[in-house]
Amino acid sequence: MENLQNVFMTNLKRFRKERSISQELLGEKCGLSWNFVAQIETGRRLPSFGAIEKIAKALNIEPYLLFIDIGQPDKVSPGKFEDIDALLESLTKKNKKDLANKLAKQVQKAAKQAVEAALG
Repeated sequence: MENLQNVFMTNLKRFRKERSISQELLGEKCGLSWNFVAQIETGRRLPSFGAIEKIAKALNIEPYLLFIDIGQPDKVSPGKFEDIDALLESLTKKNKKDLANKLAKQVQKAAKQAVEAALG
């Protein structure tokens, strides 16, 4: 697992780019300078909790998502997604609901572990 700062930097940049938002626009949306956003993404500065909340709100995500190490999604083979799609299509409504609940619990557990690891 990467260290928490690297995970945060990677996720911030990924979420920003997925939304086609420049550093300048993100800064405007959350009341921070584009330079500060760039420094956060490159690890030269650390954001406060308040800044993290503003950034998450501007990206329309929950703040904890910035701290979850999802690895390198671009390294996953396309065939894996097809397998997952086929599996999801075969599930009943109840199975899908159960799966969604289990995934939500796993994400919460991973976020809690990441925070606990960061706090020592």
